[in-house]
This record gives sequence, structure tokens and C-alpha cells, in this order.
Amino acid sequence: MGEVLTSRVTLRQLEAFAAVADAGSFTAGAARLGRSQPTVSKEVQALERTLRRQLVDRSPRRTGLTAAGRQLLAQVRRVLAEAAELERVAAAPTARQAVRVRLACTPSVSNRLLPVLLQRVEGGLPGHEIVVKEVETGEVEDLVEQGRVDLGLCHYPRHTPATRIDVLGDDELVLVGQRPVLAAITDPGDLRALSATPLLLWPRENHPEYFDSLVSVCRARGLSPLILIGADRLSGARSYLLTQGRAVSIVPRDAAPALDSALASLPLGPDARAPLGAILPTAPRRAALAIVELVRQLRAQPS
Repeated sequence: MGEVLTSRVTLRQLEAFAAVADAGSFTAGAARLGRSQPTVSKEVQALERTLRRQLVDRSPRRTGLTAAGRQLLAQVRRVLAEAAELERVAAAPTARQAVRVRLACTPSVSNRLLPVLLQRVEGGLPGHEIVVKEVETGEVEDLVEQGRVDLGLCHYPRHTPATRIDVLGDDELVLVGQRPVLAAITDPGDLRALSATPLLLWPRENHPEYFDSLVSVCRARGLSPLILIGADRLSGARSYLLTQGRAVSIVPRDAAPALDSALASLPLGPDARAPLGAILPTAPRRAALAIVELVRQLRAQPS
């Protein structure tokens, strides 16, 4: 029988770990949380002892996540999100039933736009509640068409007979990879220096139009990429290929921070854009339309 753990994981430990991962150092992570650096360091150490895994690489030159840390980061974020939702539901008034809007979104939307939207709904649409379902690229349309959600937000939205698309603009595409790999590119309009470096993407069958557009961006810059198919999510099982400098990928700008903090990003120019849209039923609920209007307002604000 294995050794019984004498301590338990706490939310403060998970918050400390996520902050260090996002900020890239213990000092910056502590500043984000409003805690002292020694306190954050102790909380991460306690988490590592409990899990019996080294999660953070504390080398003299930089602070980064170990392979175990990168593997657990997504789960840590989900736990923190669920805890925040629990607190929000517990604090919400019970006298009036909230108007609930079920929203599906892809990873490229959930990192930056979605948190800002949720905050705006809390302040700008009292009595409304968004229930978020994060799905993989190419899955939003089916959920809306099947009536399982009221609204979807994604890049490269696709029309179906039972849905409509409200165009919300487009987002800059960036090349992501290790800094030494991207340093070989002197002109974003010429990617031929990456001829021997695979392009890591999710399976084409998930969303053929989106997939082909990313390949076309490369070809327009002189690169016929070596395609390497990874998991449905770039932060999944093959993400180590990016962090080890063995592959690059192309994502909307707001999706880049969700990948490993050690990765750099390179804008590919004004012609490399990913259309963003809202997918709605042909007869959408009024509350869903109100959410779309909030997204328009957020998009109109300077970034």
C-alpha cells in the first residue's frame, strides 16, 4: 500500500501555481495575487509535496513549468474556475430566477474574450447568467444546431441549415514556437526558414476550412509546411513539441497565452486574420442576442 498523504491540496496553492505559470516568475505571480513572494513560493512547494511532483523548474536563468506542471495546468485552471463559479452561485440572490444563456466557445476564444465578457455580463446585464461550455475547434456549430447551447463563439464559424452567423470581426494570427526557432524568421512575409520545422495543428477533420486557411497562410509566405497532427487541443498531448522547439503552430493572438509561457509569438501580418463570429439558432433567444451585442461593444473598444 502506498504512503497516505498527510496534507490536502488547497485553492490558495492552486492559485499560486497558476499565477506563477501565467506570470513566468514567483515574484510576478505574487504581485498578481497580492501576496508576498515567500508566501507564494511556500504554497507552490506545499502543492508539490502533496502531489509528489516537481511542477516548477527553478533554474537560475528562468522560472518555467516542468512537464508535470504543464500537464496539470489545464486541470488546475478548471478547478479554479469551478471554485469561482461555486462562490458566484452561492453569493447570487435567490429571490429572482436568473436568465440563463448557454454559451459554447473554442479555446481561441476562452482565453481572453470570454473572461472579459463574463465580467461585463455581471455588471451590464443584471439577472443574466452565462453557462459556459468549452469545446474543441469545430464542435460549436453542432451544439447550437442541436439546441444544446443558445449561442456559440468561435473563429471561422460555419453556417448550417438551423443556424445563422453574426460576424464579429477578425483576429490577428500569430506564429508560436520557441524563441530560437522564431528568431530564424527575419520577415513575417517569408517563412521559408521553417521548411524543416513541422507545423503542429489539430486534426483537419475537426474544421477543414480553418485548417486549410492556416496552411494557406504558410504557403502565401513561401512555406509548404510539414504538417504534424496533434491532439484536438494544441495544449494537449503533443504540446511538448512546441516547448522543445521541434514544431511551431499558428493560432489567433488571444489563444497564444494559453499555451506554454516559455513560447514566443510572431504576428504574421495584416493579411493573416481569423474571422470571429457568433453562431445562433435561426430564431435566437433575446438574451442570447443581448450577449452578442455585448461582445460587439467589447470588440469595438481599443485593446
